[in-house]
Amino acid sequence: YLRGGSSATITNYPYVTPTGAYTKGNGAGFFVLFNSAYQIQWCTPFGSHGQYDWMHDLMIARRSIAPFNKVLYVTGWAVSPIPGGGPWGSLDVVPSPLPNSYYQASSAGGTDAYFARLDIDGSFQLEYSTYWGGNGQDRGMSLAQSLRDDGGLDVFISGNTTSSDIGSYPAMERLPDPGGGVPFRNSLLGNSDGYLLRLDDAADQLTWGTLIGGEANDAVVHVAIAPGDQLLLTGHTK
Repeated sequence: YLRGGSSATITNYPYVTPTGAYTKGNGAGFFVLFNSAYQIQWCTPFGSHGQYDWMHDLMIARRSIAPFNKVLYVTGWAVSPIPGGGPWGSLDVVPSPLPNSYYQASSAGGTDAYFARLDIDGSFQLEYSTYWGGNGQDRGMSLAQSLRDDGGLDVFISGNTTSSDIGSYPAMERLPDPGGGVPFRNSLLGNSDGYLLRLDDAADQLTWGTLIGGEANDAVVHVAIAPGDQLLLTGHTK
């Protein structure tokens, strides 16, 4: 699997599209799926086009609910749609079919993070895709999965944000507090903070979110799960 950036000019882009698969005419991110013979099975841009738009990380997982299909989770960031329209479109968003799931249908301003899920087990469709962000610059940087004792799957998403309204955006809880003494903060301490989100794969609901950082510029650029279900983070701080 590959991910990265692509140009607005995609006349010669090497599309490889299984019959009926999701594809996009443009985008600043892309992914490539190879088969076991290392031949390209699926290749398409994803996201919206902008100088600072990226698909930054991807992860393969098996859904924890029926039909237990194999999926590709992706995260990155997408620029707000250009006022009055533009030639490159915007992020393709798809609400989850599950009730009470997290869904942000449009950018809240600046650059918003996103996370999305695509089926790679047969239908090759975009199952779920949403913005995440506020009035500033928000970026999705890393993904990891953790299998719970009850058989469920948690997807962890990390990145950074400059949005001053990230904890108070109307009608949507972007950083839920699970209680129980878990680290939690939903207001910026500096110009930008790192963030960590936990998404319940069985419900497509955010079950925990917190900002991480100090009085200057901070980001959580990688998240991983170690044996024993330890959660590891790394990033940078000023």
